[in-house]
Amino acid sequence: MAALCGCSTTTAPVDTGGFRFTVDFPQVEAALVPTGSQSVRFVIKTKGTQVVVGTTLATRSNPTVSVGGLPAGLECIIRASAYPTAEGSGIMQATVEVERTVGSGIQDVPFTMVSTVAQVSVSAPGPTVFVGGSSQLTATARNASNAIVIVGASAWRWTTSDAAVATVASNGVVTGVGAGTVTITATDTESGISGSALLHVTTTADQIAFHSNRSGSAQIYVMDADGSNLTRITSNTANDRGPVWSFAGDRMAFYSDRDGNWEIYTMAADGSAPVRITNDPADDFRPCWSPDGTRIAFYSNRSPDASWDIYVAHADGSGLTNLTANAADDQYPAWSPDSTRIAFASKRDGPLHIYVMSASGANPTRLTDTQYDDWAPSWSPDGTRIAFQRVYAAGAGYNWEVCTMNADGTSIVRLTDYPGDDKFPTWSRDGSRIVFTRDIDPGDGEDFEVFSMRATDGGDLRNLTGNASADERPNWCWAPQ
Repeated sequence: MAALCGCSTTTAPVDTGGFRFTVDFPQVEAALVPTGSQSVRFVIKTKGTQVVVGTTLATRSNPTVSVGGLPAGLECIIRASAYPTAEGSGIMQATVEVERTVGSGIQDVPFTMVSTVAQVSVSAPGPTVFVGGSSQLTATARNASNAIVIVGASAWRWTTSDAAVATVASNGVVTGVGAGTVTITATDTESGISGSALLHVTTTADQIAFHSNRSGSAQIYVMDADGSNLTRITSNTANDRGPVWSFAGDRMAFYSDRDGNWEIYTMAADGSAPVRITNDPADDFRPCWSPDGTRIAFYSNRSPDASWDIYVAHADGSGLTNLTANAADDQYPAWSPDSTRIAFASKRDGPLHIYVMSASGANPTRLTDTQYDDWAPSWSPDGTRIAFQRVYAAGAGYNWEVCTMNADGTSIVRLTDYPGDDKFPTWSRDGSRIVFTRDIDPGDGEDFEVFSMRATDGGDLRNLTGNASADERPNWCWAPQ
């Protein structure tokens, strides 16, 4: 930002004087004040006692203002502050203070303003963009107090880390070019502060992975989001269960007893190149990926007291770390789309409740409080809500139902109400639907189907599998390759 400026000096009585300010309100970036500013307020105080001796407001319709009648020789501090409204209200966008001494006339005061922006964040509707598709990203600027600072649209500069994967227009619209991962950055050119978002560009339609015993042992299958194009991708005499797509969609993690006990494995999205990443006499269950695909979290009873804990390792199995190390059972981790948090279920306060902690395991916070159990958390693509399963009393017994809540545990919504269990919810890539397992024949506990429903109210219920076997633990791919 450049200086506020004036032109000539006029004559005033020799014993009084003042200051004149001329604001050149910008229409394009890199101008004199922030492009989003509609007014600049000037406050004049005495240097020593900080007594206000004059104020004035410059606007786009009245850009030249002055304050006179001040005693000559008075030492002053002048503060200029830019605001997004013509009334000089809202969150301050830029400010500066200069010192001046009142002369014998009205003097022009030039100075340079400094942006109040301290941080920038970039958000997207979801972590995935199709090749040839587009997504509108939003940049938000905040000051040191975390209040939103309005930045003019033309002040943002958008860049991509790899134009062969995705391009970005000057208005923040990203277009997918080729499959891969890309970082999109927004820079506020008036403050120089930047923020970025990681996006995955993908080439194929929505797919859902699940395991089924329709062939005998539990094997992993993939189908389109409408239940069509069913494909079996694992085939062995052991059990392969709980497939979870990587955020990039190029690999899956799952757990299997193919080598004796339950261990964590990864494989390519087509079922090829399986890799065993854990090797312990204890059981390892329910893997989930970090958004960048470099780490996998899971739960295991390998601790000395045989309690269940949340562990994280590199995608090749190295660097194993116990994140919870709690005497109570901690289970079913789910990594947040922004990489910073892991949701999980724990018995540390009695029944199973949903907790969230930092990705390092710090600051575990309980989100739910129920008489029975909450389990199987799953983040929405934008990270604002969590789906989970909750036990509800049903006559003389109980059953699981699917619920959602805000990421802070508020606004719980029950989506299902069915005599059989509804379990293992996960979200569609756009956050509009949830896929889950339903026990459609509660009497025998053998016929489980994969259903999808609207994420807002549980409506538009669809049976995607329709098979007289156990089809369970669906996982919706946000970025299939």
